[in-house]
Amino acid sequence: MRLFKKRDPSIGTFVLGLGAQKAGTSWLFSYFRTVPEIHTGFMKEYHVLDSLHVYKMRGTQKTLADRTIQALKKGNYQTSPCPWMLKRMAMLADTEFYYDYFEHLLLKHGGLTCDMTPSHMALPTTAMQIVKDNFAARNIRVRPLLLMRDPVERCWSAMRMDRRNGRLEQYDDTYSESAMLSEEFKTEKQRLRSNYAAAIKRIEQAFDETEVIYGFYETMFTNEFIQQLADSLGFDFVEPNFDVHHNVSPKTDPLDDEVQREIVQFFKGNYRFMARKFGDEFMRGIWPSYRFLD
Repeated sequence: MRLFKKRDPSIGTFVLGLGAQKAGTSWLFSYFRTVPEIHTGFMKEYHVLDSLHVYKMRGTQKTLADRTIQALKKGNYQTSPCPWMLKRMAMLADTEFYYDYFEHLLLKHGGLTCDMTPSHMALPTTAMQIVKDNFAARNIRVRPLLLMRDPVERCWSAMRMDRRNGRLEQYDDTYSESAMLSEEFKTEKQRLRSNYAAAIKRIEQAFDETEVIYGFYETMFTNEFIQQLADSLGFDFVEPNFDVHHNVSPKTDPLDDEVQREIVQFFKGNYRFMARKFGDEFMRGIWPSYRFLD
C-alpha cells in the first residue's frame, strides 16, 4: 500500500546507517540533527529492517508490540510514547509504510534522511539489495554508512554499557572489567558487532564501493572527517560540537594486556582484513591493539 505518491525524480538521499554499535552512531545522529539539509524523522533507530531481515532480531517485533500495547493501556496519548510506537509498528506490519515515510520526508523537505540502527550491520546482502531497490523505485539514492572502532575498545565499551544497564547480573561486584570482558567478547552479539570484514563483504555485494562511506570512531571527531562526510553526502558543513557525549560508560579499571591479546587473536582475521582494506600503517596508527597481533 502506497501512502505517498511519487512526484519528482532523484528527490533525495537515504543514509543507511550500518553501525557499528558503540562506534559513534549516536553522536553522529545528534550532529545530523543540526544540519538543515538532513531530516532525521521521528527517531534514530527504527529497528524495522533488522527485525524483518536479521534472524537474531526477529523477537524485536513482539517486544515492540508488547510495549505499544502497554503504552496504549495507559491512555494518555499525548504524553505516552504511543505516537512513535504506533508508527514503528505500522512499519513492521507493512514495510511499504517504512519506505513511504522516508519518501514523504524527502518530498516535503528534499536533501537527506537516515535510519541509524546499529544492528543493520548484520543485514544480509539480499536485505540490503531489497532496501536499495525499494528506495530506487521511489527515486531515492541510498548511501550506506559504516562506522568502525577498534574491536577491543568497542567490546569493552559495549560491556560497560550492558553492565550499567543491568544486563550483566551474572557478574557480581568482585569481577573486574578485565574478567568480565574475557567472557563477554566471545558472545555471539559481540562477535557479530565486531566482524567488520563480514559486514563489508556483504555491503559491497549490494552496493558499489564508491557508494559506501566508511568511518572510524578514532578519527571521526574532527572537522576533517565531518567535512569529508559533508562533501560525500552533499550537505553544507555545520560546525560540530565535539564536547557533546552520548551513552558514555566510564572505565573503572585498566584492561589487562592478556585480555586484549586474547581479543585480538580471536578477531585476528578481522584485523588482517582491515589492514588490507584500509592500509596496514593507517590501521596500526588508529587501533593500538594491533600490537597484540604480532
